[in-house]
Amino acid sequence: MSDAPFCLLPQVFVTAQARTIDLATVLAQGSGLLVLVSPGMKQQLVERLDKYIFPGDQVGMLVFWGSLAPGGSVLVLMSTRHEAQ
Repeated sequence: MSDAPFCLLPQVFVTAQARTIDLATVLAQGSGLLVLVSPGMKQQLVERLDKYIFPGDQVGMLVFWGSLAPGGSVLVLMSTRHEAQ
């Protein structure tokens, strides 16, 4: 990523067979990601991402919907690691 305070990126979630699950938008900022997903895709993508998040990774996932994401959902992936100052 660049030195910009955040980076906005298109994202495609795919199956193991390369079939599209969802087109999303990712806002990467600091040690966290905001992922705007399509309506009705929240649960499927949460379950899919949860398979790849291990307790030792110190990553948490929150899910928001409503006014933050009209018609869609926002997944928030955050690092819980405390970086040395």
